[in-house]
Amino acid sequence: MSWSIFKQEMLSKMENSSFKSTDEFADFFTQKYDQCMKRGLDLVTGNTVIKGNTELMRSTVLYALEVGKNSKTETFYNQSIALLGKGAVMYWTGAELGKIPPAIPAPGTILNLSVISNTVTNPGVWPEAPIPVIPTKSNNPYLDAFIIQSTIHLTTISGFCNTISQYPPIAPPGPAFLPFTGFNIPPSKGQENFLEQIEQELEEGQDPIVQDDTPRVESKELDDFEKASNKKINKGSVIKRKVEVDAGSFNPAQSSEQIVSNDASDDNQPPPKIYGKIGGFAPPRPPNLSGKNGFLDIGQLVAIERGCSRYGGNYLLHPQAAEQYFKLKEVARKNGFNWTISSAYRSVDHQLSLKSAAANNAEKLKTIATPGSSPHGWAIAIDFGELNRQVGGSGNAAVNRTGRETSKLYRFLSNVAPQFGWYNPYRLADGIRTDEIWHWEYWGFYT
Repeated sequence: MSWSIFKQEMLSKMENSSFKSTDEFADFFTQKYDQCMKRGLDLVTGNTVIKGNTELMRSTVLYALEVGKNSKTETFYNQSIALLGKGAVMYWTGAELGKIPPAIPAPGTILNLSVISNTVTNPGVWPEAPIPVIPTKSNNPYLDAFIIQSTIHLTTISGFCNTISQYPPIAPPGPAFLPFTGFNIPPSKGQENFLEQIEQELEEGQDPIVQDDTPRVESKELDDFEKASNKKINKGSVIKRKVEVDAGSFNPAQSSEQIVSNDASDDNQPPPKIYGKIGGFAPPRPPNLSGKNGFLDIGQLVAIERGCSRYGGNYLLHPQAAEQYFKLKEVARKNGFNWTISSAYRSVDHQLSLKSAAANNAEKLKTIATPGSSPHGWAIAIDFGELNRQVGGSGNAAVNRTGRETSKLYRFLSNVAPQFGWYNPYRLADGIRTDEIWHWEYWGFYT
């Protein structure tokens, strides 16, 4: 929810006079403010709000309403905005932010490995100079004044992100603190409106309006997609980008008809290999990439394969991850291996649709990350269709252990892919919890 959606929903409720009591207004106002904050991110660590102090905010908003319950004067309008502002300050008192490791290293370190806590220690200051509001029949000026002052207030909140970080040059990881100041609510965009629509449909029990990744989009389906979107896809294009790779005659943008799923006939593959504990935690924000997890501008990504039901029919990756993928693909081809990619970059609405589709399948649901936290949202993860089918999409550790041992493709990848920065991450290959032999991540930025 952006500020514009916050205003729209508040305005609709206020102008229809549908509040039956001050308690109901306080509940609604607090809820919408909370939803709005959970769509923003702090300006240093790039995390959003996990838990705000809604109880304290609600009680403060309720007090503001009681003070001016019978007053409609200009003085009351301006005082009540200041009182609502105090409610916003209360919301940030002890607020907790997300735990995605920040891309900016904590002072004295070179890489944040994980986050222990991320807490607001200073809830900020509400602007002292009020914006004069004259009572009118419309609540537009009232809400506009609150939003303007809220935006200013958000620049004053601050706190500390408590991390486990890597110290130079080869010192063992240890605790560190990264201070942050400021929080921002991005403006409403088409993708965010799309997400709001999906969430509303899910709440109403309707089927989501998006589809899961498909292993391949055949030529007729691709033509239908082009007609529906009124866009002609330049097959083999890279969304205004191109990566030059010295990979012999391999064409990374080959059509889906040229990709043949097979396992090399040579059974002299070494046993599967796990490289220490690389990927023991979700990867942090990759470098040289702007935007939030799942809200990336696809213009900065690179197409690695055709066949996705989204993103112009392409599977997309971070440029560096794509470059190394192409090199791995060429080595695999020379060794007799081909595969089908079934997922790469996923937007938040895409991830949300996967969660919805698996809502009645507890086993599959365990293998789908919360929207906004998936490595797919950073465009540095891919899923191999053949490996997913090898274990029937199961996250069961024992089933995946058997898959690692019996799949020639997995054995090849586990020994060769790390040379190009690609790993089946340790947390999904440790044979203990949920495992996914099909999910691979690019760790070349960090290792």
